[in-house]
Order: sequence, then structure tokens, then C-alpha cells
Amino acid sequence: MTARLRELLLVPAGAIALAIVTGGIVMILSSPLVTGGLDLALPFQAYAALLEGAFLSVNGWIDTLVRATPLILAGLSVGLCFKAGLFTIGAQGQFMLGGLAAG
Repeated sequence: MTARLRELLLVPAGAIALAIVTGGIVMILSSPLVTGGLDLALPFQAYAALLEGAFLSVNGWIDTLVRATPLILAGLSVGLCFKAGLFTIGAQGQFMLGGLAAG
């Protein structure tokens, strides 16, 4: 594996792992507010429910795609503008105008 490929794979994987660990810590620290006591298993239960709801049913797949598609398209629109050398912070407006043009 080349150094460039390893870097391209390790940076996103590290970011995802760090986000999962940080989210777990926040869940553990906030568990006394939710459950009344310190629950160390709460992150595991939450992430299991997240994965089960998103990927283990047909409705979960459809819901995930329906909710993720506008976010993906908005990100692509901003990325296209940045690649063209334009600075924009109006992803929502770009998304609406794109939908209007498509309609």
C-alpha cells in the first residue's frame, strides 16, 4: 500500500473513529440526565439501535437514502462551485434553484 493511498484511507477512518468515541463519551457523561445514573453501556445500545434502524430493514434503507440525498446534493453543489473558483455559502439556495431548474 502506497503512502498516499494509506493517507487517503486513514484520515477519514480516523475521523470517523474519533467521532464515534467522542459521541460515546458525550453519551456516557449525559447518561445521568437521561437514565438517572451513570450508564456505561448507553453508547453501545445507541449505536446498535442506529445501525439496526438504518441498515437492517428495507424502510431503514429507504429513510436513510431519502434523508441523505439532499445533504449529498447540497455538498456536491458547494464542491462544484469551489472547484470553479467561486466562493459560496448558499448551499440551500443552490439546492432550491437546482430543483427549480430540474422541474
